[in-house]
Amino acid sequence: MNIPSNNFLKRNLVICSLAFASSAFAQTPFNFDESTSGDLSDAYLAPTPLTVGLGNNILTGALSGGTNDLDLIELIVPEGLEVTGIRLLDFEGGLNGSFLLVQPGSTLSAAPSNSFRDPIGFSILSPGGIGTDVLPTLILPGVPTLAPFFGVDTLTAGSYAIWLNETGAASTYSLQFETASTIPEPSTTVLVALATLSLFSRRRR
Repeated sequence: MNIPSNNFLKRNLVICSLAFASSAFAQTPFNFDESTSGDLSDAYLAPTPLTVGLGNNILTGALSGGTNDLDLIELIVPEGLEVTGIRLLDFEGGLNGSFLLVQPGSTLSAAPSNSFRDPIGFSILSPGGIGTDVLPTLILPGVPTLAPFFGVDTLTAGSYAIWLNETGAASTYSLQFETASTIPEPSTTVLVALATLSLFSRRRR
């Protein structure tokens, strides 16, 4: 039986390591604007899917006011990335601020309504919060000490249902979903791979 040489193994291990490390960076950050990209979904079982890429992902939308105008999104965080911030870039209108609600999962667990009772994290968007990262302000109604919405630092890989609503006057908003990589730099990944190969080679001797 032919046993691959160390050089062959080393070369292929490096290639595989680089491919894995770069996979998280393949997704381009989104820039979704309702005025040009089309209306966001108002159907809770079919939210608009948006997949974050590495960097700043921009969502700009408008709410006409009243209970019937909802913006529902499935925010998809790929493996190798995490959302480190949700920054309010701009906000206009609204009565006492618009709701931003987040729940783990690809869809809300029930139809949006005033009687929604399942665990959600929420924050209020208003002009006074422009420039603020609202991610750490997400709170869980009634049980402020229960994870995952108590002083949230990041949204890890997975899907999150996002519900934006304005029951008063019409409003417009712009949010920036900031992401970072959870994968080591390629050079670090290669060094780890080479170290693993070295241990493997020693065991073969």
